[in-house]
Amino acid sequence: MKKNYGIAGENARFLGLLSVFLPIFVAIFIAGYIVGIATPARNLSSTIIGVLMLCLAFAFAIAITISRRKLSLYYKGARGEEDVAFELAKLSDDFFVFNDFSPAKSSLFKQQKNIDHIVVGPSGIFIIETKNWSADISLEDGQILYDGKKPNTPPLQQARESTKLTKQWLEERLPQHADLTYHTVVCFASNQIKDSNIYVSGVQVCNLNALTDCISNALVIPLDENLLKDVSNTFVEYFENNQ
Repeated sequence: MKKNYGIAGENARFLGLLSVFLPIFVAIFIAGYIVGIATPARNLSSTIIGVLMLCLAFAFAIAITISRRKLSLYYKGARGEEDVAFELAKLSDDFFVFNDFSPAKSSLFKQQKNIDHIVVGPSGIFIIETKNWSADISLEDGQILYDGKKPNTPPLQQARESTKLTKQWLEERLPQHADLTYHTVVCFASNQIKDSNIYVSGVQVCNLNALTDCISNALVIPLDENLLKDVSNTFVEYFENNQ
């Protein structure tokens, strides 16, 4: 039976492309407006038209700069998710790996929370938030810092939210297993954490090179065979119906 489902980084790449087109669309809209008011029928002086054209060029330059920066960040995140998926594929055949899981439907205008990876196996259910940061990463007062500062979106908070959403989604489909234990994990694909495997405020934080060991050797009561089958089949059915 197939053990790996979903395409790692797919959502990040989609959002990256979306971040490119939106600023350019805005710039095109501005361009249309400027061209409209600069038509000869309006009898604008050449100086005013020149200023308007400079504004147009400036708007395009800003749009392209913003788009390139955002695209680079999203694609970097996608590469990190791909690296994690590649590492998770090394787990034994007892484990199922689900990449890019979205508990709710997304649309062009409303993006739902996306969960990078879910692993289901004898050692439990693991919800993994991937980060591909290249800056200095440190831990202080139960928080992960990026170059000594709090990130705009704290990874621990993201990981807990992913676990909460996954738990709700699974309980709706398997109400008889509402007492399942979930492992919340933040994995740094860049291997930037000095201690490759630690717990921070109840969240397991590890480097990519320690990820499979963290999962395989989790110190918990193993999932029994029937429970493992129920949980894995629920995710498999979702992915087979949404691909």
